[in-house]
Amino acid sequence: MAGHADPKDPRGEADRHGGDASRLLTPAEVMAVPATGDPGWRGRAACTGGVHDPELWWPYPSEPAVEARAICAGCPVLGDCRDAYLANPCDRDGIWAGMRGHDLLAASRTSRADRNTPAGPTRAHGQPADRRPGAEREGRSR
Repeated sequence: MAGHADPKDPRGEADRHGGDASRLLTPAEVMAVPATGDPGWRGRAACTGGVHDPELWWPYPSEPAVEARAICAGCPVLGDCRDAYLANPCDRDGIWAGMRGHDLLAASRTSRADRNTPAGPTRAHGQPADRRPGAEREGRSR
């Protein structure tokens, strides 16, 4: 089954069996992929259905797991897989949503920290405000 390019899909071409992505996803891209919310998502996952060797998702720690990660990159339910793993991080070495479990946990912490970091006060046109004491008064005309 051939995939088709979706202009809204940052992963490139994707189909039911995955692996059509032109490159591996970065942690930020994995964290940005939306979940479908489909409770039956596992049945649509690229890693299911007997098409690929299940051992690909359980590599030795020294193996880069490039083939499994490429298959995940083209998976239509990558966001659901990521969310399921993060809700119950059961194995830190297996491949989940195109990343090793421990890397996915780290990416999740980074993503949460980035969302929770306040940008701080800004002036017009998005320029950072000068936070020196009295700096506000210095910029005013007299």
